Amino acid sequence: MKPASFFDLPAKLQESFLWDMDLDYNSYESSKVECIHGIMCGNVWSRNPEIINDYYERLSEKEIHERAKSVRENLLGNLISLENFIDNP
Repeated sequence: MKPASFFDLPAKLQESFLWDMDLDYNSYESSKVECIHGIMCGNVWSRNPEIINDYYERLSEKEIHERAKSVRENLLGNLISLENFIDNP
């Protein structure tokens, strides 16, 4: 089932989708990284609430599920690399 709100998704999944969005930020004063960081910290400004809601409304449950699997695989790969680093100093 698709969560009611974009912000009901797990944080890593939100971050992944935010990179796909054409967010509203002033590239002379900040970067997309700073914009995404601000959104992840609850600081959603300008037209971004509309952009996020419109983007989320168009996402299907299948697209969300597939992205969640991809994010999970990426995170698991990072954990394995970290474990290998710790176990083999």
